Amino acid sequence: MLFAATILIFAKNFLAVVGFDLKLAGFRYQCFYFSFSSFLINKNVFSLSLSSALWLVTVGILSFLAIFFYFKALTYADASTAIPFFQLIPVFGFGLGFIFLRETIPWQSIIAGLVIIIGVLILSFEKKSGQPIIFKRQMVWLMAGSSFTYALYEIIFKIIAIQETFWASLFWQNVGLLLA
Repeated sequence: MLFAATILIFAKNFLAVVGFDLKLAGFRYQCFYFSFSSFLINKNVFSLSLSSALWLVTVGILSFLAIFFYFKALTYADASTAIPFFQLIPVFGFGLGFIFLRETIPWQSIIAGLVIIIGVLILSFEKKSGQPIIFKRQMVWLMAGSSFTYALYEIIFKIIAIQETFWASLFWQNVGLLLA
């Protein structure tokens, strides 16, 4: 609990001090590090089919969009309000898995998903003393977009990483992140 609180305080202060472009530049540096590390671990990263590599580059671009939406949402709300919206990732993941992977969704997961949606709806509203209740529309759309994009790229990554090697898949995902 203390660790989570420390991270939230750091994120809030970091966002206040560091510019949006600098955060994204730091993220790109991290992507370069991961792609280079993936290459060192498995030198067969170029053995993937062209279509698999292109899909994984697309996954990388989707990863960047998810992070972008999240950082943008933090300009409308603090981290303690925005981060719980990431609980929508499994909800979207269940739906996408059902559609694209023909996975079955247990009833317990459906109930849990409904609880998450209710919780997110509660967090979507803000009441300040003496003011009417407001709906935090920009933050909600950006965080829902981020969560959906995370779920989508994880589904695509799973489909391809099962067929190819994990390290090669991770390499091409990070190439997409660098290109975004």
